[in-house]
Amino acid sequence: LEPGTSAAQQRAAIVGEQCEGIVPLRGIDIAEWSPKDNIIVTLENLPDCGARVSFYEVKPERAPLLVKSRQWQNVQNVRIKWSSNGMYLSALVDHVKGRPSKETGRMPVVSHSIDLFRISEKDIPYETIKVEQLPAAVPEQPAAPLRRGAAPVEPTTIPTPVVTFGWEPNGHRFAFGTDARAASVTRQPGASGDEKRGTSEMDIYFYTMQN
Repeated sequence: LEPGTSAAQQRAAIVGEQCEGIVPLRGIDIAEWSPKDNIIVTLENLPDCGARVSFYEVKPERAPLLVKSRQWQNVQNVRIKWSSNGMYLSALVDHVKGRPSKETGRMPVVSHSIDLFRISEKDIPYETIKVEQLPAAVPEQPAAPLRRGAAPVEPTTIPTPVVTFGWEPNGHRFAFGTDARAASVTRQPGASGDEKRGTSEMDIYFYTMQN
């Protein structure tokens, strides 16, 4: 836009002369087109550690139409990702609680979840995976015993961060990896009682959106 353009000129440049209305958004962090449909997804940062994802249908004859929104409270670092065929969108959510840290200004993460939106279905329904409720991945080797004097910790009490996520290309399946060290302390010590795990060791889970 040229400097000094009026509000009416800006409006016409953004939505066209035949469209009425501009979608107001605050604290917008992400706006992405669907790989397949005329749909834009936006991610907004809301006050008091809130976030909202919204889906807008875009057509030439009218202004963008809001078709779905999902709002979270007490969250931070929401990450969204389209499947390559545009049929699904995932939202990785870090849930927080307590007071912000003086050093980082961020609240401590207490849990993680993944919301999965079905774009091609009516009203864009979604399902949620609570990562803490997942069964422990089966290790390739038997779990080492706890060191003497170490008490077991319930896996549900330990935030298990999702460190990677990916959709199957042009399919219905997805996989994600969690930090294996945080999943269960009973599997952390090595045979000698020392920590042997590297920083990139993960538990991997595979899911399908069908059936």
